Amino acid sequence: MPDIQPHKAPEYRFRSKLPQYVRIAAIGALGATILAVAIGFYRETSKPGFRLKSEHARLSTDVVAEVTGYERLETDGGVSKYYITADYAKTFSDDHQELTNVYLEVFDKEGVTSDKMTSESAIYIPAENKNFTAYLKGGVKINTRDDLKVSTEHIAYTRASELVEADEAVAFERDAIRGTSFGATVKIAEKRLDLLKDVEIEMFESPELAKSNVRYGKVNAGTASYDQLGNRIDLNQNVAFNILSKAKGSGNSQTTNTTAGRAAVMLRGGETNSTQLTSFEVFGNVQITSVEHGKAPTSMQAGYAMFEKDADRFTLRDSVHIVTSAQDKPTEIRANEAIFEQTAGKLALTGAAEVTQGGDHLKGDVINADLYPDNKIKHAVIRGNAFARQSGAERTTTISAPELNAAFNEARQLQNANAAGQSTAEIVPSESKEYSRVTVSAGRGIGLSYKGGGLLDSMQMNGRTTI
Repeated sequence: MPDIQPHKAPEYRFRSKLPQYVRIAAIGALGATILAVAIGFYRETSKPGFRLKSEHARLSTDVVAEVTGYERLETDGGVSKYYITADYAKTFSDDHQELTNVYLEVFDKEGVTSDKMTSESAIYIPAENKNFTAYLKGGVKINTRDDLKVSTEHIAYTRASELVEADEAVAFERDAIRGTSFGATVKIAEKRLDLLKDVEIEMFESPELAKSNVRYGKVNAGTASYDQLGNRIDLNQNVAFNILSKAKGSGNSQTTNTTAGRAAVMLRGGETNSTQLTSFEVFGNVQITSVEHGKAPTSMQAGYAMFEKDADRFTLRDSVHIVTSAQDKPTEIRANEAIFEQTAGKLALTGAAEVTQGGDHLKGDVINADLYPDNKIKHAVIRGNAFARQSGAERTTTISAPELNAAFNEARQLQNANAAGQSTAEIVPSESKEYSRVTVSAGRGIGLSYKGGGLLDSMQMNGRTTI
């Protein structure tokens, strides 16, 4: 029996187990290779494929040519129609092609301006009269001849109708507006962008401010259509506006929030600043809140409203209700129609017009008012069934006439009411046992001055008077 030295024993044991170690390492390497292949397969199969229309569902699988560095320019009578480049192109027996890293340029009728599209891959399917359908997938970017930029992950483009269809998340921008939606159609010939779901649009004073994300407006809606020719955006379903501006009187920031069933945004025309908001109209259950920094809000409700940005003016119709708050005292305004000029401090009410400010109440067919900076009534001219009332703890004073002029003091209380024409005034005590009720009528007018709190200071009558 051979003599084995003790210091050699570990070496002999390692040699005897070496084949076992090799088998374990080989199995591990095989497992890693299988895992890598499985991961690669999963990644490839998990990538969304081309979503072809039904007419293109059955394309040939017979490859007839493969080209690296593909380039193609289609012309007709010397006029460029479209231009395609790709890193790699595979052509099939039915003439459709699969392309990698694609650049597509489609020219207008004169062959001058063009729409540009890029993507990671594409399927090109030729049609008659030098038309085609192209499916673009992966990092799709579109820049139309009218400078509308659209990005998404998958589109179908039809050359004959100049129509782009996207069925997933879409981002777009043009000049100083940009937005997102889920799904969109770009009607290039009509210069129209239809946004199909979950729309958000941001507005900026300039493209430079857009890059800095300094916006002045944002709007959300269920769907929207952007008409570039008409400089108009129509929005539908749960429309919500947010407009940030500077109050022209004070320079403070002013925020206007609006909700409605649908809306139309008008943009400035011309070659420059063509995406600047000029006005918007809102329809159906309109709710507006306007607040200047450091001041109480003004809320408005109506069936319809129009906001003109440059004039800072609201036109409201159908059951108008305006509420302003200051010094913890609301002013409530109601009418069939109203024109509210925030910066100018003007208010015009038409049809069943009413104003309630504290214990004072005005009403008539038409009310034209000047406002304090907090949007409280400062002076009002009331025409047609004109009426004013001041209520206090001890008595209520009323005056009615064809026309009234009413003025409010710094405390926002009725200071005087001057009636023109056949006029009637009443002083009605709260407790009839302590005071008498007084009724006064005059042929040409009555003038009332108040001390505040329902206290009458003086009364002047003009014309034949009855007490």
